[in-house]
Amino acid sequence: MGLHVAWLAFVLSAAGWMSAAAVPVSAETPLMPQTLISEARAAGCEQVEDFFTRPGMIKPPYVYGYLPGREDRSVVYWCEHRENGQRQFWLMVTTPPEERRCPERINWPNYPGGLTIERGKKVKPERFVYVSEWGQPKRKIPKSARFGSVGIQTEYDGVGARFYCYKGEWGVQLFH
Repeated sequence: MGLHVAWLAFVLSAAGWMSAAAVPVSAETPLMPQTLISEARAAGCEQVEDFFTRPGMIKPPYVYGYLPGREDRSVVYWCEHRENGQRQFWLMVTTPPEERRCPERINWPNYPGGLTIERGKKVKPERFVYVSEWGQPKRKIPKSARFGSVGIQTEYDGVGARFYCYKGEWGVQLFH
């Protein structure tokens, strides 16, 4: 009987230890490098605190090297802003001002996915619409458009979006 009591005590203490390990991420836990957290705050937003709470593999909420060359010259990251109690997600694209072709901030209505940079792909403009017209009758990017050689992809669980800069505006293509 003593062995069963000892075993039960072990199981209960292990369960308590495991539940303590499952404590949600706190506001102090950085999900991005501190420089990006500071940059986001200066832009009026915060890191997405619950970004990693979904199951499965999730790529990071930031990626360096949007522009060719030194990776630390350009970065893309997700942040969130609250307005009237509503969560708003922003995709921030930080580049040197002289190399900026599109706005630094993309307002995004969907929960963000992990980020990657697409390079050197010949992307056809089919099914691309302008992000600025989200939720409205969408103006499509012309079929004759030619994108630059770099784009941004956000994805979670096989569903996502591609962003490409075209003539000073962000275009987006959803995929699954």
